[in-house]
Amino acid sequence: MDVLPTCLMSSPKLTKTKTAENLDPASLKKTRGTSSEAASEIAVLSIKVDQEDSIKSWAEEIWAFLKGKEEAAVSISPLNSQTAIKLQEKLKDIGLKLRLDWWADSRVAYFRMPTRIHSRPLAEWLNNVLPGLSASIEGLGCGNQFLVNGGDEKITLEDGSHCVPDAALLIRQDKGGVNVCKHRVLIESMASQTHADGKRKAVRYLTQSNNTVHAVLLLNFKNRPTKSAPKSGPCKAVLEVWARKKSKHPAINFPYDLCGLAEDDASDDEMDEETPDDGQQGGTAPLAQVDQQQQGGQSAETPPLVSTKEATAADSSEDSWNDDTKVDIIEPLLPALTNEEPPVEMKESYLVYDETPGAVLDADMFLDAYYFIRICRMNPGKGLTWEERQIKVPLTPLRKSVEDTVAEYRSELRRIELGRPVKRKAQSGGARATLEVEGPVKKPRATSSEG
Repeated sequence: MDVLPTCLMSSPKLTKTKTAENLDPASLKKTRGTSSEAASEIAVLSIKVDQEDSIKSWAEEIWAFLKGKEEAAVSISPLNSQTAIKLQEKLKDIGLKLRLDWWADSRVAYFRMPTRIHSRPLAEWLNNVLPGLSASIEGLGCGNQFLVNGGDEKITLEDGSHCVPDAALLIRQDKGGVNVCKHRVLIESMASQTHADGKRKAVRYLTQSNNTVHAVLLLNFKNRPTKSAPKSGPCKAVLEVWARKKSKHPAINFPYDLCGLAEDDASDDEMDEETPDDGQQGGTAPLAQVDQQQQGGQSAETPPLVSTKEATAADSSEDSWNDDTKVDIIEPLLPALTNEEPPVEMKESYLVYDETPGAVLDADMFLDAYYFIRICRMNPGKGLTWEERQIKVPLTPLRKSVEDTVAEYRSELRRIELGRPVKRKAQSGGARATLEVEGPVKKPRATSSEG
């Protein structure tokens, strides 16, 4: 039996920041066989659409490819969104419930078959930490934002692409008497996806969701046990936090973009989401304060910050948020406006699980409260201090679930290995045929010569 090492635990600080590599949001890996990053782990079938093909023929080909495989993926192109959804329904009819990501620019439908190690750790972790996370968010907000576990709910992007993240955290708030839910933090497991594909999805989520998605968590695995490589080295799991880098204009800079509560604004809604008209007009989000950390070290005299839980909800006003209601900003602190898309960066990374002896694991992670809520547009002078923004989330439940799942999977692999037929030849000198022996090979009995 494999003995897992005892690892040290540490509590991280919200200070680690790494800039992402130059990622192309439009690129999508299309391979046949296995991916280069996870060789011999994720089998990928690529299908090129022919005019004579039909949904039935594609479903039959996918069924034949996935038969007997525990994890695999299928990409099919070019395919429009409606046909991709119909194919997904056809696959459900024959017993294949696959997750579908469809990319509008490349017209690629990507079907995934998540495995146990892909889905279980995230599900158990969220079930454990959501009550505390929800209480923290409600305590910091204005009393009208509530955390919702969206599960693997589909999200539609600006270009019409639609994806199914492994987990989604939404904020539900009342707008004009109607509850509206918006995606805020999306979570992807890389157990059955390559890390490069995960980063590309993070870029899409953060830059093509009309500013709805504020953070993406990627749970990346290394050396996880598989049938082809049950002993590929010490298994590791790292949780990465990806978010938009601050823009070059603080008036539209995260986290000072739209709250979405005081009024409707198209830039804060998903394309397929109908939002009721609450009688107020659109405008530009005010900037509550310009502090030294948000401005990259520039010094500025700022008003003292107070928690939003001290703020009281202001009465509704018939005045629209026009130029007269913007918060004045010191002119020298306003960089020139550009048309460049805000880049995406990895804010933090946390070592959740590592079988390497002596590895130091992170006991907790910190999520920025502004990933979920925004500075209130009805009380633009109120905000959260840097300390208040840091919400501590325990990682021990995630580590324990990863450890249990890896151990369980290794145990199953050992049973499979022991049950395979083992070929051996007879030990005596005759020309006997090769024997198929089930189970472990036993030592031959010693033979005595006849006297």
